[in-house]
Amino acid sequence: KTDSLVNKQYLEILLKDFVNDSGYVDIAALLQETNSSKVEVVNKLLEPDEGNDETPTDVPRDRFLNDLFLIVYNMHDELIGITRHVLSDGHYSTGMMTVNSGDKVMIFGMGTTMDRKKSTTERVVLIEENSKLSKRFRATLMNIFDSFDIDQDGVLNKNEMNFYTLACGDSELTDDDWDIYMDTFDNRDGGLTMSGFIKVHEMEALDPEGNAAADLWHSLYCLGYDTQLSAIFGCSYDIVARI
Repeated sequence: KTDSLVNKQYLEILLKDFVNDSGYVDIAALLQETNSSKVEVVNKLLEPDEGNDETPTDVPRDRFLNDLFLIVYNMHDELIGITRHVLSDGHYSTGMMTVNSGDKVMIFGMGTTMDRKKSTTERVVLIEENSKLSKRFRATLMNIFDSFDIDQDGVLNKNEMNFYTLACGDSELTDDDWDIYMDTFDNRDGGLTMSGFIKVHEMEALDPEGNAAADLWHSLYCLGYDTQLSAIFGCSYDIVARI
């Protein structure tokens, strides 16, 4: 490629260890060595910063390996980058690429539901006898909140809440619905705080008509949770870009 020139002398030094007795370059050995080197470099780049605890997740560690792909297109629908490496630690890498404003990122899974653990029919408790949310359900709601806080500003704005309600199989919030949220629940900067988000579900759980549990479980199933509140039917992921 004209945009990736390599110094000839450097290339000769690099290749000398891969030349066989006949004077030809052993391409298989060269590829094996370069691929292993790339994995080491990428693994080093993907190492978490020291002192930062790993973010808790509801997704079991052995779920959804080798089946998640990222593709980047530009505004002309030309391919810029695609997941090329599946690393041993479960990370995926596209390698180096140049992205610009207006480029589109698409994530898709292949076989993400093929390796399901069987879910028991017994459901964990969502609402305690004192009409409070159980600790397990509260922790699940905190994870859900983080998943839908797209811009990571600590609140769910109206667009993010609509994303959440649609993912739960419900309809978008009307302006009146959103005004009620803002007037009733803890919020700041035009969005629901995590405390407000949890309070919304506490009020839903105390529905006097008795349909709360069924509605809550329906939402949880839509989000990929099983009866034990493990996210085994969905596939969560983080996109990390390093410059």
